[in-house]
Amino acid sequence: MDSEPWSGVDIVHDLTKIPWPFPDNYADIIRASHVVEHLPSLSQFLSEVARVGKDGAKLILIFPHYSRSMFSNQHLKHYGIGILNGFKQFKVESIKLKYTWWGWKHWYKFPAYLFLAVIELLANLSPKLWERVWCYWFGGFDNIIVEARIKK
Repeated sequence: MDSEPWSGVDIVHDLTKIPWPFPDNYADIIRASHVVEHLPSLSQFLSEVARVGKDGAKLILIFPHYSRSMFSNQHLKHYGIGILNGFKQFKVESIKLKYTWWGWKHWYKFPAYLFLAVIELLANLSPKLWERVWCYWFGGFDNIIVEARIKK
């Protein structure tokens, strides 16, 4: 589902228009990649996710960290690793922090890639510590991947 008729889009629908064109308990997996930062209401979005998802359905949220996303004028909201805190209908299973990798065709950037790989590894050992301290030294991650289950 997307608000634009791109290639591969089955349903064209604006996510801010509620209800979504799916019945209750419809989906086993809901994946939202770089969506939530463009929406005016996270709680409205998550309410629809909980309605459309089956009990135990997997939710995969991918979004930029607030320390990086605030530089885009297209982003309405900015989120961190605690994006689902306070939403009792979701049980977080994992949080992963990822830098954007531009590919190995830029072989001359190997030292930078190696440095970022080490930072990514250390950040994922303690995402909370990274978010509270280190993100301001090394910058935010382009992708935070939060995997959760819907509890009904």
